[in-house]
Amino acid sequence: MRANEFITEKWSPKYKKSINCSHPRGFSQKAHCAGKRKNNESVDATVMEMVCEDCGMCEAHANTDVNENLRDWFKDKWVRFGPDGKIRGDCARGSESEGKPKCLPRAKAQALGKKGRASAAARKRRQDPDANRSGKAINVKTK
Repeated sequence: MRANEFITEKWSPKYKKSINCSHPRGFSQKAHCAGKRKNNESVDATVMEMVCEDCGMCEAHANTDVNENLRDWFKDKWVRFGPDGKIRGDCARGSESEGKPKCLPRAKAQALGKKGRASAAARKRRQDPDANRSGKAINVKTK
């Protein structure tokens, strides 16, 4: 075998069907059966009922008719605002002295009102106070 050749061994469907998952033989068969069990498990909604912290609704009774479209999300006009609650323009840092901007779609920002925007921006600045910090963005929920 040459150094640049790779061995690609795959189990045939016939071999996979022949594996007895109640008594698997060896590490590979145990891993195969664990993956098979994981994919076939069904979660009981009454046991695993999750409650949303924001709205207080559980996933089992939540509205399932959500029609989200990523293309529409990108078409939204995103704006930034500061701790004074004023909308300052497009979502990007205006100047070095401005600090971290809090951004939302314009419609949602206007629906929050001036006090809501001020509170959201202040919350963001409390959790991410260093304006010149590099690294991954710290996202803060808008209540």
